[in-house]
Amino acid sequence: MLQGSLDCARWLLEHGAQLEPGLAIGACEALNSTGMGFVADLGGPFTDDGDRLAPLAMVLETYSRNPQGKHEILAILASHGYELPDTPLMALHRGDVARLTQLVRRDPRLLERRFTLREIHPAECGCTAGSGMHSTPIDGTTLLHLALDFHEREFVPWLLSQGADANARASVDADGFGGHTPLFNAVVCGPWHQEESTRLLLQHGASADARASLRKFLDWIEEPRWHEARDVTPAEWGRSFPDQSWVNGAALRVLDGADES
Repeated sequence: MLQGSLDCARWLLEHGAQLEPGLAIGACEALNSTGMGFVADLGGPFTDDGDRLAPLAMVLETYSRNPQGKHEILAILASHGYELPDTPLMALHRGDVARLTQLVRRDPRLLERRFTLREIHPAECGCTAGSGMHSTPIDGTTLLHLALDFHEREFVPWLLSQGADANARASVDADGFGGHTPLFNAVVCGPWHQEESTRLLLQHGASADARASLRKFLDWIEEPRWHEARDVTPAEWGRSFPDQSWVNGAALRVLDGADES
C-alpha cells in the first residue's frame, strides 16, 4: 500500500492476506492515494492500534511531499466521515485555492500572519506537540513559507499575486533562532529539485542576501542531534545542511546566478 503496488496487493489478498488495522498508514506516510483508495474501496480499516485519527495525523505530519496525493487522501478521509477543520491551513493542506481565496478576502491579514506549529498540525486531527517532519523550521511562518515547504506550487504564485511578502520573516524564538524568509524554505525542503518557485520569489523582490540563524533537530539520522547555522543566507543554509538530499539543488543554482536571473 505504501508503494501503491495494487497488482501485488490483489495477488496477496487472493492468497489469504487480510485487510488489517494499520494497513492504510503506509499509504498515508508516502502520500500514496492509489494505495489509500484501494484500502477504502475494499472497506479496509483506517485505524492504527485503535487510533482513528492516526491516518489523518500521518498525512499532515509525514516527511513525504506529494501535493496531489495528499489532497486526494484528505478527500478520501473527508468522504469517510473525518472532520477537517475549516481553516486557512487546512485549505493549504487540501490544495483548495478557492477556499483560501474566500478566507483571505474575508481577512487579508492572513497573508502576513505567522502560524504556530499547533495551528499547522492541529491536535483535533491527532497531531502531537512538536510533530511533523520538515527540514527548514515552519513554526511561526507565513502561508508563503508553508506553501514552499509543502511543495504546494500552485499556491506560490497565487499568494504573491495577493500581496504576500516575499521577504516575510518567520518568528524568532527566545534563543534568537528564526527570522528566515521564504527563500530558506525553498532551498531546504526535501528532494524537490525545481527552480520555478525560487525564480518567482526573486522576481517578486526576495533577497538572496537575507540572513537568519536557524536550528533543526535531526531526528532521522543515526545519531540524532541539533543542526545549527548562524547568520546565514538561504544559499549558505542549504550548503550547511548535513543531509543534502533535503536540499533543492536547482534552487541553489538559481541563487548562485541570482544577479544574472
